[in-house]
Amino acid sequence: MKRFLLFFLILLSFLSQHIQAQDAPKLTEENTKIIKNEFYNNISLSVILLDLEKKYSLKLLYDKEALKEFNVTHWFENQTIESGLK
Repeated sequence: MKRFLLFFLILLSFLSQHIQAQDAPKLTEENTKIIKNEFYNNISLSVILLDLEKKYSLKLLYDKEALKEFNVTHWFENQTIESGLK
């Protein structure tokens, strides 16, 4: 019985790690695009993301309504989209 429980826990741990690895975002050409020089001063985050989508042919998934209330000041200078949004 102990062996069965130990085997079951190991199997469960392995499967959960495997599932998490599949859900992790993959590096693609889109999130490695370099944003040369973009400055946003006290702009709604949803407006910034929409602008970046248009200028750099990106498709970002986010809740536009939830992000409207967040104003951001940020300067993208030779950054990937991924590092700039962290």
